[in-house]
Amino acid sequence: MFRAGEAEWTKERLTQLNWDIHIGDIVVISGTAKLEDGGRILVVASSCIVKESWKTSHPADEPTVRASKQAYSHLIQLRGFNACKFHFSNGSCDRGQLCHFWHGPLEDYKLLRDEWLQKRAEQKRELALLVDDPLDPHSKELKSQRARIFTDWLVEQYGVARLQEGSGVIDVAGGKGDVSFELWLRRDIPTTLIDPMMAELNDDLIAAHDPLFRSCSIVVGMHPDEATEAIVDAALAMNKPFAIVPCCVMSRLFPTRACNEMKVATYETFVTYLKAKHPGIQSAFLPFGGRNQVLYLL
Repeated sequence: MFRAGEAEWTKERLTQLNWDIHIGDIVVISGTAKLEDGGRILVVASSCIVKESWKTSHPADEPTVRASKQAYSHLIQLRGFNACKFHFSNGSCDRGQLCHFWHGPLEDYKLLRDEWLQKRAEQKRELALLVDDPLDPHSKELKSQRARIFTDWLVEQYGVARLQEGSGVIDVAGGKGDVSFELWLRRDIPTTLIDPMMAELNDDLIAAHDPLFRSCSIVVGMHPDEATEAIVDAALAMNKPFAIVPCCVMSRLFPTRACNEMKVATYETFVTYLKAKHPGIQSAFLPFGGRNQVLYLL
């Protein structure tokens, strides 16, 4: 095992090493070796080069694999071959002829690339389909329309009059303000966007703008990433309704999260973890591609 961050092993160098070495190759490793407990030998490598390539010395043979073969998921096939995603996505496969995956005839590149892009789009729609999502993935609108769709849902669920109450809607981690634009300029609903001046929704921010939060009608977030749980906690603490569309789990940023004695590391577990915060939290699905489950409290 080679690990980045040790000696001269950078991430880029390890990526290149993974491309250069293939099953059956004879390699020369320079470094130091030491005996560990149990008779294991640990080699701390400073360099690794291919002395003899199996493909060059055995052009007609395949190496015998004794260990379990690496499994690739979500491969797209073209003409019966596993297509190279780098080659067909942007024509930038650095491995060239040494690539394990199919590049196809150069003269057919445009035709094959169009087919690959179509299959990839269909695959992404299928992969994004959540377990309980009743919506047909092929009938969903583009991600670019998700702010409008989310806003339409908010108006239908809560009503314009309720959303206009007090200081209006607080949109947390709203990026460039797509949801705020839809609410304020298209529906005349006062909206305050929190992003990116404060990196997190915390007690200091709420205290500094207490009147805004205390009088707001609802706290919302469309794919708010690390602010997702903070929105739920802040809304519950202030006894305010909320509506969020979770996306990234951010398990490395929040390693102490646990649900049913398990680490919160998957999207499904994250949703369960958030819903467990209050018995009144409900969920629904919005008709756009990608993560489209909305968790809300009326």
